[in-house]
Amino acid sequence: MTTGCWPRVSRCRWCARPVLRDNEGTWIHADLAYVCRDSSGGLAATTAEPEQVRRAS
Repeated sequence: MTTGCWPRVSRCRWCARPVLRDNEGTWIHADLAYVCRDSSGGLAATTAEPEQVRRAS
């Protein structure tokens, strides 16, 4: 497992809901759903993934 430079909890890059890592290191939404939801609450075709962290140079 590779550890990235993400904070412990991040926003999902697809749906902006909070995401964190599960016990196996896979990204999961804070409500324990792997699949994203669209703006109307329906299942989307994407899964939890953190936004890219922009580092100051």
